[in-house]
Amino acid sequence: MYSYTIFITNNIPCNWATLLIGLQSNFITVNEINKYAENFLLEHPDASTDEILELNWLKDDTEKAILLLKELAKNIDWNLHDEIKKWRYCGLKHIRNSSNNYADMLERVALLYSDLDYPEEMESFIYYLPPNDDYNPDEFTKEQNTQRLISNLDYFLKCEYNDLRRFYTLE
Repeated sequence: MYSYTIFITNNIPCNWATLLIGLQSNFITVNEINKYAENFLLEHPDASTDEILELNWLKDDTEKAILLLKELAKNIDWNLHDEIKKWRYCGLKHIRNSSNNYADMLERVALLYSDLDYPEEMESFIYYLPPNDDYNPDEFTKEQNTQRLISNLDYFLKCEYNDLRRFYTLE
């Protein structure tokens, strides 16, 4: 589970649709959505709606939170692909920045790969998949193979951020 603050940390916009997709995908808890709603009301006191107020006080009712988030998401322009892409980037970036042990990091990346329903874009840094190019792991040491996966992950993160930046004019 993640905190909504991973979007703030990574300078990625987060909105009601982002939270909806995160809750439906079990990436975030109702408690985190409650915190987001509370902070949203503090930052935008004039934007108060019944749905936001209810989210602010809602505790542990995932179904109700999903209904409220769906209602709030109707008022913004969004698409599923972009919201999943934001979760993927922030999740991978969080894993990359919070792990010093490469084996553990690659295991956590593989779990996220599974949680995201095995996106093809991530295959080049999933440790248990064969390379999708001419690279032959048998010709290299375990450390070199691990470093290649980490390099592929870093390259993917850089490209993903640049892609997100085009859509959201990030700094």
